Amino acid sequence: MKVLVCLNILQLVFIGFILTKLFNLESQIVAQQTEPSPSISEHSHNANLDANTLFVDDALNEHADFLRGVIHEEITASLRENQTAKLATTPSAKPYAANPPPEVDQEYLSEVQSDFDYYLSDGQISDLNMAIFQSKIAKLDQQNRKEMLRKLVRALNSGELEGRL
Repeated sequence: MKVLVCLNILQLVFIGFILTKLFNLESQIVAQQTEPSPSISEHSHNANLDANTLFVDDALNEHADFLRGVIHEEITASLRENQTAKLATTPSAKPYAANPPPEVDQEYLSEVQSDFDYYLSDGQISDLNMAIFQSKIAKLDQQNRKEMLRKLVRALNSGELEGRL
């Protein structure tokens, strides 16, 4: 308990130290912002400054302008790529076949029915086989899906089939 109290006091002292440093830095920033910064025209009038200082300032300005131009080009290129990617990923106007042909439905339905009959004759269904069977049922149309789920639940509730949904 004493250790925790000491750690809390130490933590408070540390927070106080950080806050004082923060206030000092903030006051320095405010002081620098309120002082007028000398412009290039003032530098040229000042006889004490040498030509190297002006050259460095000009070089930095040119470099900054160059970097701004490169960044602008990269951003516009990235935006163009994003727009073309969005256009490429938009769904096409091809019609979507929501209902497969009825003969495929009947074949698939008979396959699901035979799987159900197999599990029913075996008397049990493992969790893995149940998951696979449920995924097959999910691919059926709404009416056949409801009917197969009813049969499955009836078989599980009556005890004809042992397993978990």
